[in-house]
Amino acid sequence: MSGNQQKKARSKLREQIVESVQQLDELEINTEQMQVASNYIKFPLLYKSLFDQHQALRPHLEIEFSFTQPQLEPTIKNITSFVNRLLGEESETSIPCLPPIEIAADKLSALCWRVLKRDRSNEDDDPTLVRHLHDLCALNNEIAGDIERFYLLFKASHDTDQGSTARQTGMQALEAVGNIVEKLKSDCLYKKEYEQFVESMSYATDDEQIGFSLAIEKLSQLYGRLKAIS
Repeated sequence: MSGNQQKKARSKLREQIVESVQQLDELEINTEQMQVASNYIKFPLLYKSLFDQHQALRPHLEIEFSFTQPQLEPTIKNITSFVNRLLGEESETSIPCLPPIEIAADKLSALCWRVLKRDRSNEDDDPTLVRHLHDLCALNNEIAGDIERFYLLFKASHDTDQGSTARQTGMQALEAVGNIVEKLKSDCLYKKEYEQFVESMSYATDDEQIGFSLAIEKLSQLYGRLKAIS
């Protein structure tokens, strides 16, 4: 398939996605805030709210479809409703999921460009990006279990992100990690945003809670391990 044919195919698929979602009852797409690029589509999905909204939660769902191929073979994971879990029933369905180590690589790349390109004065600024920092800490064992594979996955993800003008930082992968470590440490607002958008929203017990200091410590250690094998 030629480049032009691929472009038309992605455009057609985007149209079908939007049309399918618009047919769902009690859901509405905010087309004015829809973001469309050559390799993804992202839009707010509005729904009827029955309860007061917490200030740390988005007032809507954010749906994103990415037209990129996974680097690793997806794994099949069962999806079980709370009802079936309580009743001890089988899972209702299953879906293919990215392996945790690839998710971690994508999250580190996303954290890099989001922090380095961030402008808090921009009306589209998203302070919830600090959730990537939390997730990387939670996935630390997956990363440490095969650090060399993680590094290759991260560099590939970073290269892909740098192919998008909106995500370009002008830095190499490892340089970008070093820079965000310093930014996250030196900018005191990140700690406050972490407390608001991560800690206050976590269902973890006190013993399982991942605080900002621990998350930064693990990210710094990860940077050191990546430098050692680069």
